[in-house]
Amino acid sequence: MDGEKLEEGQNIDIESFIRRLIHICETRELVRSPAYEGGVDGMLMGRLDRAALNQIDGGDAMLSRYAIWANTCHDYITNAVELLDNGRMVEAKELLVQSANSLTAFVEIQAIFDPFFTDQPSLLDGQVEEVPRGYKPLTDRGVG
Repeated sequence: MDGEKLEEGQNIDIESFIRRLIHICETRELVRSPAYEGGVDGMLMGRLDRAALNQIDGGDAMLSRYAIWANTCHDYITNAVELLDNGRMVEAKELLVQSANSLTAFVEIQAIFDPFFTDQPSLLDGQVEEVPRGYKPLTDRGVG
């Protein structure tokens, strides 16, 4: 697969492809996907928000929006590593905390949609009357 290009109409073993991608990322070195634009521009939670709202609607852009958010999260962590290398611990910690909190928000959002774990606890327990669980996107309910 190294450097090989698929010919038009050629099939790919998607499982092998995914496992190869995972293998490439199983390293102690930082690896960044060139697939989506990210950046440390204060848009981490905004990008997650857009992806989640697109998920509610069952929108076509959901996966790409989550990928853009994930690359932004990656960039926050990469920048934090650079800050650590330069002894700027406080700034690095801020980026790491923002990244960790964004990942927590992602987990909470996915728990809303997960049809298999409808009894999971939530950060919002005790703050709202009912935490939605097993929510189906509008398109899955014939809406939209």
